[in-house]
Amino acid sequence: MINCFKRVYTFRVGLIISAYTVIALATYGIPIVLGNPILRNSNLIQNYPLRALVGIDLAHGHLPLWNPYIWSGTPLLAGFNAGAAYPLTWLFAVLPAKIAWVVNQASGQVVAAVGMLVYARLRGRCWWAGFLAGLAYGFGGFIVAQNVHIGLVLSAAWLPWCIVALDRLAYRPQEQKKGWAEIRSLSPWVALLAASFAMMILAASPGPILDSIPVIAAIICVSAIRVPKRRYQIIFGAFAALCLSALASSVQWLPGALFQASSQRKTVTYAYFTSGSFPKGLTFLGVDPVLVGSAHSKVIGFLGSGGLQGIPEISFYVGIGAAVAVFGLLSYRYRHTLQGRERWLWYGILMGGLLLAFGSLTPLSHLEYLIPFYNTQRMLNRNLMEVDLALAVLLADWTDIVLGRCRDGLQSGVVGTTYPTPSSDKKTKQHKWVDFFHQNDHLLLPALPIIIVVILLLLIVFIGSDVIGTLGGGHSPVNSSDIWRIVLASLIPFAVGVGWWTLYFRAPHWRRRRLGIVLVLMTIVDLGYYGFMVTPSPMPNSITQPKGSFVSQLKHTLQAETAKNGSVAPRIVIYDPLILHLPSLNRLGQPDLTLLQGLQTAGGYGALVERSYQNATDSHSQLDFSPSALAGSLATALDIGVLITLPQYFLHRITVQSGSTSNSSNSSNSSYLTPPPPTQTTLSQKASHTWFFGSNLTLRKVVFPLLSFRAHSLRTGTNRSLPKFNVGLLSADSASIAWLPSSAYSVQTKNESEIVHFFHPVSAAGIAVRLMSNTTHEAIKVGYLSIYTTIQGSKAQAVYRLDGSLIDSVTSPHWYFAGEIGAFSLFRNSYLQAPVHIVNKLNGQPVQKSSSRVIEQMPWGTTAVEVNTPKPALLVRSATTSAGWTAALYHIPPNTDRQLPSKPLSYTAEVHSFGLLQAVSLPKGHFIVVFRFFPQVVKVTLFISVLGWFLLALLVGWQTCWILMQRSQSWSLYRSTKKPS
Repeated sequence: MINCFKRVYTFRVGLIISAYTVIALATYGIPIVLGNPILRNSNLIQNYPLRALVGIDLAHGHLPLWNPYIWSGTPLLAGFNAGAAYPLTWLFAVLPAKIAWVVNQASGQVVAAVGMLVYARLRGRCWWAGFLAGLAYGFGGFIVAQNVHIGLVLSAAWLPWCIVALDRLAYRPQEQKKGWAEIRSLSPWVALLAASFAMMILAASPGPILDSIPVIAAIICVSAIRVPKRRYQIIFGAFAALCLSALASSVQWLPGALFQASSQRKTVTYAYFTSGSFPKGLTFLGVDPVLVGSAHSKVIGFLGSGGLQGIPEISFYVGIGAAVAVFGLLSYRYRHTLQGRERWLWYGILMGGLLLAFGSLTPLSHLEYLIPFYNTQRMLNRNLMEVDLALAVLLADWTDIVLGRCRDGLQSGVVGTTYPTPSSDKKTKQHKWVDFFHQNDHLLLPALPIIIVVILLLLIVFIGSDVIGTLGGGHSPVNSSDIWRIVLASLIPFAVGVGWWTLYFRAPHWRRRRLGIVLVLMTIVDLGYYGFMVTPSPMPNSITQPKGSFVSQLKHTLQAETAKNGSVAPRIVIYDPLILHLPSLNRLGQPDLTLLQGLQTAGGYGALVERSYQNATDSHSQLDFSPSALAGSLATALDIGVLITLPQYFLHRITVQSGSTSNSSNSSNSSYLTPPPPTQTTLSQKASHTWFFGSNLTLRKVVFPLLSFRAHSLRTGTNRSLPKFNVGLLSADSASIAWLPSSAYSVQTKNESEIVHFFHPVSAAGIAVRLMSNTTHEAIKVGYLSIYTTIQGSKAQAVYRLDGSLIDSVTSPHWYFAGEIGAFSLFRNSYLQAPVHIVNKLNGQPVQKSSSRVIEQMPWGTTAVEVNTPKPALLVRSATTSAGWTAALYHIPPNTDRQLPSKPLSYTAEVHSFGLLQAVSLPKGHFIVVFRFFPQVVKVTLFISVLGWFLLALLVGWQTCWILMQRSQSWSLYRSTKKPS
């Protein structure tokens, strides 16, 4: 292994690796120096905060096993997204979080690029070809487009190293001796394959792992067929390596697999499995990615996201040079050479990756869905990773051919090969244009990508967005400015493609170094421009910046609730499933970003959540929560003290009269945002009901539709006397209801509705109605209320309808309006109780004269609770049930200072489930109960992983020691021959 890499690692490769490192660090380091790290989407609200939490745990000497901040607590290591077992994640424990983040981001691109460089060199390609292949795979396509999902990037970066190991298993230099010597040379490549695949698993992104298995299997099968003398060594070596990788990474995948079995993804439907299928018509994006816009829409314009989840999911552009290579290598003179036959493997991987990415658009998706484990993923379009890998390899081959035609170039690749030509006997039977194509296809085929770009641009100019829609993309209006922006933006890949085609002609007349420098510069410009398009700009005013006013206001609101919970602030819920006010969310933070401020939530954004918790709360979707759970006792049981939402989820604007301004603070969207709840609210005799507005409104008139009376009138044809109401207004903080005297308003009956006219405009956060009298003594059903308001600061008037998704769930007295933070409204839970409480074992009722309070809670989940119970009972705490919790009971003798004793009681209590929550049995007495999370599976897999890495080190050490012994013997023999006689 060392001798092999000595041929690869020279001064040149040192310069190339340095260039890769400088490019990557500059891409991610410069923005962080300027104060705006490249953090957006999933990286911002999921990957970055979770890795920061891993660093906090490790810095305090604790394994990162539990996350107490989201979903009422959830496994951290087993949840995958934190990458807690990935070695570079541990940098968060010793470096500032932002610097550690930049190192992780840059490392993915450098590892991917260097792996591709090494593979190209081992296949005999020149340095320039390897440099370009590394640029294409590491700084283009999948790696760059998916930079909003760092786990995908880190996992995909190790795939080239797996291929390097497989290549050396089959094509390593032949040993002079057989037997042990052959096995000795096999061991380091087995170790490299095992370590690379283990790192893919530890990166904690299952998608690239599952998608890389077909590539690895294809290479193993082809190598075993091509090299029959080493067939069994290849198969045995690959199998042994995959087994070792499973051992070394078991600490990540085994707890994750067990957690997935109890999560919402235990069963995945076919529709979910294929929901991320890549539209076949958008395959042209491999030639010109500008045609559907970019992340920087103001620069280029945006025609649609391809019907998927944005640009990252449909981008696989590794430079137009790779597209030129794919077509150029199909020419007659290149595909029938020895190297041409080897390339069919990569053409097969390219086509196979596309077929897998197409998903439901091909019949193969039904067969894919039957494959265990593989059918648990969702974004099949991420199989574009294999496409980019194949494109980078073919780009290296084509570059080697172009540079090999230089007049002073070295003999590399197919240089010096006699290219076959069509038989002269067949020429007489073919048309002249066929003969012309056979003789010039090596010049015509590379021009096809350029021709495709021109055709697509012409279609865009004359047809517009209908082209994108016809090919499977989204539709959006296109004006003349959009068209010329797209045309101008596409000139860069078009010019680079023309440059590649032109340099192929000029190659015999140029010096090799000069041509290589030009090709590298063109590729850097091409991929740099693509990277600028798909890399999202930093998100300003995010919670990663110094604490903003929104966070301070939120914490101030939580202080009032903390007194009820002892020393622990209650959990919050942010309800904005449609993400209507992203700038305000950036300043406020959202799960999982809230954990950077130590805020606990009942929601989250991770990939996995306990299935029972998801079924009860419906909180797995981003910023979502079940309205029915907010209305019932579950919100109180989960210790949800504050609800953060928007007025649009209570009411929507129907009409606005003249004089209104669109930027009014209390105006709402004019369209329905979510499906409205049931159309009626039931009022019983002498009972009251409250409707929140989500903000303070100035009321002029309110319309109450009486559905039950209307239905009775239509059914019987008779009129009934309408009930009498008493109207009340909620104060600005909704802490009280001011019931208005009858002299403050008038009531008009019209169309089976009661219309309340206020004599003077009144300001309120909600309206309450109390049923005073009803001749039929039956419940009254009230429909959607209509609110006529005066917009503050103007004479404009607006009409709202109270039919939002929260209107029947967030009501008084359970919730009360607590003010506003920016565009968001805050509601407090008036039924909030302590996060830990003592209940009777038999009936679940609170135990009289008992007390409990949280005295300490750590970021890694360890929680200490002081309890005092006069009889045996259950201690219930508002944390999610999960296997692996234990509770140690420490007895506190009377008249002590309540110091934590050094030894617990003679037993450790078992933590079991109490619905969604945790519970532990208590004897009578005064105790401190310490909850700790350390699943048995982690203890076992930690030992197995250490054993696996020890075996890998042993394989490498075996080879190294053998080489050192051989060198020592050779040196001794040399010295003995030099001694004077």
